[in-house]
Amino acid sequence: MVGYHGGDPANPPALIHGLRPRVTVMDNGVKKMGSASVLQTIKSSPGLQAAYQLHWSANAPNDNPADEYIANLQGSTDGNLIKVSAEKNGTFTVTNARTGVSKVFKK
Repeated sequence: MVGYHGGDPANPPALIHGLRPRVTVMDNGVKKMGSASVLQTIKSSPGLQAAYQLHWSANAPNDNPADEYIANLQGSTDGNLIKVSAEKNGTFTVTNARTGVSKVFKK
């Protein structure tokens, strides 16, 4: 889970890269955080397989992930969610409610 809606102070490169996330989920708003520098740091994180966002970020129009990873696209007022389900064996599934697509990430 990306810290503080994807704001700069809570997401320095040393922290994000040090955690080596395989998947990130950012609970941003269209204009609520989701800064360009944080999105760039996430994209460059070693081992990253997917970066999900709750909303397309107007604060970083050129750095948003592909639409398949965004629950609410630019101009949307639908209120879609990103759902994460975890299993005891370490496998987890991320579902984008807008697309209905789930991706499974094995331990």
